[in-house]
Amino acid sequence: MNRFFSYLLLLTLTLSSFAEAAYRDIPTTSKLTPTLDRLIENGALEGEGFFRADTPVPQTMFWQIVTADTGFSPEFATFETPVPEGVDPTSDEAQYLREAIRRGWLDTEAPYNGLDSIKRSQAIKILVESKGIMPPKLVSSKFRELSSGVSRLAKYYPHIEAAYASGMLKDYQVDPFRPQEELTRRELITWIQQWTENGSKKESTLTPAAQNNRTEEFPYQRRTTTNTGSNSTGISISNTDQGTLNLSNRSLDMQVWDAVIAQIESKYKFSEKLDDDRRADMINAGIAGLVEALDDKYSNYVTPDKSEEFLEGLEGEFDGIGAYVEMIDEKFTITSPIKGSPAEKAGLKAGDVVTAVDGEIIAGQGVNEIIAKVRGVSGSPVTLTIFREFEGSKDYVVTRGHITIPALTLEFKNGVAIVGLHQFSRSSGQDLAKMITDEVLPKNPRGIVFDLRNNPGGFLTAAVSVGQVFLKDGQEIFSVEYKDKNATYKADGDGELSDFDGTMVFLQNKGSASASEILTAMIKDYGIGQIMGTASTGKGTVQEIVSFTNGGNLKLTVAKWLSPKGNWINDVGVIPDVEITDPTEEEKINEEDRQLDAAIQAALR
Repeated sequence: MNRFFSYLLLLTLTLSSFAEAAYRDIPTTSKLTPTLDRLIENGALEGEGFFRADTPVPQTMFWQIVTADTGFSPEFATFETPVPEGVDPTSDEAQYLREAIRRGWLDTEAPYNGLDSIKRSQAIKILVESKGIMPPKLVSSKFRELSSGVSRLAKYYPHIEAAYASGMLKDYQVDPFRPQEELTRRELITWIQQWTENGSKKESTLTPAAQNNRTEEFPYQRRTTTNTGSNSTGISISNTDQGTLNLSNRSLDMQVWDAVIAQIESKYKFSEKLDDDRRADMINAGIAGLVEALDDKYSNYVTPDKSEEFLEGLEGEFDGIGAYVEMIDEKFTITSPIKGSPAEKAGLKAGDVVTAVDGEIIAGQGVNEIIAKVRGVSGSPVTLTIFREFEGSKDYVVTRGHITIPALTLEFKNGVAIVGLHQFSRSSGQDLAKMITDEVLPKNPRGIVFDLRNNPGGFLTAAVSVGQVFLKDGQEIFSVEYKDKNATYKADGDGELSDFDGTMVFLQNKGSASASEILTAMIKDYGIGQIMGTASTGKGTVQEIVSFTNGGNLKLTVAKWLSPKGNWINDVGVIPDVEITDPTEEEKINEEDRQLDAAIQAALR
């Protein structure tokens, strides 16, 4: 591959510099060291004591290494996939196993023992799939001549050929292959290292013009270009005799990509500008454009320089105006102001479109670029030009603050408990259950109002834990349809409010989205309580966050969710049982809340 493209591929590969070897029995000069250091940095290995390279890999270590090497981190797991029997569901091991199960590599019903070893044939099949390498339907005659020790009828034989063709295995490693032997730790690290050095950096010497006349030694061969040698979740490209043109195969467009980079490297007049930072900007811009071309308003790539702010937002603390935003129809739209935030106090509403920041027109700019302009030091002002339907444009001066998003609030009015559900954080379900048990039910409330207005949602796991507070054991909370599998989430035991005999009312508005809609859709299906307010956002999809070693983060739509009755509310929203329009500007100024007042009255009936 030309030097520039190789450089780009390695931009995100970050290896730790250790004065001493991480493991006592692995010298710093060992070929295993770079990959071991990277896996330690990713959290897949502890990096203490002895590695014992020539002993079998226990399954616990194998699944941690393989899933971490795809870019997965247990910190960002958002799925409540069941784990094998005997595994602590709260452990990090469980999160790695959930990811393996979700990808179809591990059967949750099969017996599992983390101390058991794994066969070489099993391991190579999973590694090939984890790197996005497409095995052939039939093993080529040339590879049969090169390899030995494997039955021609073995289902994993094509995976061995694919691993060899992609650079993961070398000649001496396929002759013989020894498929039934236990995989050693040295072999696992070596295969990953060889993929990093060879497979992920191979290039095709074919030009676009030669595509239709090409022949290959291994016609099915898939060469994967990823954001890093460790994370193989990037676009995979391959050459096929059939000339299939899609993202799973090396297409003419991808060859043009290589050709453009080669032209820049060889002919660009101001090549002195192509320092490491500029190259990193170019590849990140390419990745961002790739995701943007999906035309999915909920999928985006967050570049490394913006990732810290992005992750801070997930944890519920940051400096800014305090509003959730999305690019909707190429417009920078406020989907919901955070309760009590500077944005809400300034009068901003869900659905407001920001057209300028401090007088600068933002049309054509990316969402992260605009967010950077809106955010700033707590206490500093920012002027937002807002277009509001039926009202036109108006400037709003917002004084930025340090935003801490409360997940839950509680107050009582007229004997009615008003529970504010403001976001679905990791602990929302447990916190809600505790609040109901310790603070709400002991006061014998005449009714309960759950205020989900402007709740943008959050973690899928929280939707499960919050939903089961209201259900009986075994009742469905919601179901999810992934690309290649389905999952149904059910209550695990009777919820704290499953026997509540008072009236429950659920308030929502246009700013209620995602996990908050999962809750209200479930409530409506079972008739547990009244839904009041306005229609919700209509976000019926699930996103997964993948963090990469260059600091970038991918938020990607991976599934759609359905209510217990199979309803998909996408772009429609949950329709309230009783519609109550949003407060007017005059009512906000006078701190009047017709929606909440009506909900309290309904709860008293």
